[in-house]
Amino acid sequence: MAKAQGPRHQTFYMGQHEVTLGQFMTFLRHAGYKIDAERDGKPMTGYGKNGEIIESTAFRPWAPGWK
Repeated sequence: MAKAQGPRHQTFYMGQHEVTLGQFMTFLRHAGYKIDAERDGKPMTGYGKNGEIIESTAFRPWAPGWK
C-alpha cells in the first residue's frame, strides 16, 4: 500500500488582509498602479468569456466580462 502524502500545494497569501473589489479599484485609482502588461507591453494569461485560456495585453481580471 502506498504511503500517505501531504497536500499537493501550500497556501499562498498575497497580503495580510482580504480586500474587496471596490477597495482594490480604489487602490488602482489612488496609487496609479500599473499591471505588468501596462508597464512592459507583454501579454498576460487569463480566462476568456467562455473559459478558454487567452493571452492579452488587455486582460484585466477585475474588469466586467472577465472570469
